[in-house]
Amino acid sequence: MKSLLLSSTLIFLLLSANLLHAQNKVKPLKSTPDDSKQIEFKKSAAMEDHNYMMRWDVLVKQTGEKAPDFTIRHLNGKTFTLHEELKKGKPILLINGSYTCDISRDHIPEVAQLAHKYKKKISVYVVHTVEAHPSDMPSPYSISNEVWLSKLNVKAGIEAERPKTYLERRQLTSKWIVFLRIKPKVLVDNPDNTFWNTYGQAPNMAFLISPDEIISASQVFFEKEQMKKNIDRLLD
Repeated sequence: MKSLLLSSTLIFLLLSANLLHAQNKVKPLKSTPDDSKQIEFKKSAAMEDHNYMMRWDVLVKQTGEKAPDFTIRHLNGKTFTLHEELKKGKPILLINGSYTCDISRDHIPEVAQLAHKYKKKISVYVVHTVEAHPSDMPSPYSISNEVWLSKLNVKAGIEAERPKTYLERRQLTSKWIVFLRIKPKVLVDNPDNTFWNTYGQAPNMAFLISPDEIISASQVFFEKEQMKKNIDRLLD
């Protein structure tokens, strides 16, 4: 029990230190044409049904489907268009998350491991989408349409309001990158939540896309070992 308490305390202190580091290191961003646009908010379609986990299995883009094209931006404002990037000949792995998503936060180190292992063979991108647990509005994943503060977020001192403009989302993305020391490239979803709406609205989806624009692997929630097998299969 004492060992468990010490371990929990250490994790809390590390997260607190990271949060302080993020607050001190976030730099001003260069403006983009979209900065003043309002972020659209809507509940995840899956949350209309209490069996929402099963609905996500259907709503998320599936293995074998043609990957819908989209254009979003890097944090520095440079555009990213999926089909144009695929023309470079490398498969692309896309994983979404958000600053207040405790699930995606736990998976970031594993995403970084895959990005490092396959850095010469695939391109890995983390996509910052809608906030899973904003402190000022109902969560898009709340069946009861209530503010839903994750217990893990509360314990770690992680809290953020839902960004109201694209600039605020970019600023939170910057804080997220510094806080978690995210190594893979990070993309910022559009004000209308293009990626989130198109690919399935779950908080930590993962898609491995082949250069011929086909979804080679699809996960409602990112799972490293299975995705590694999928990558190896595609590369073989």
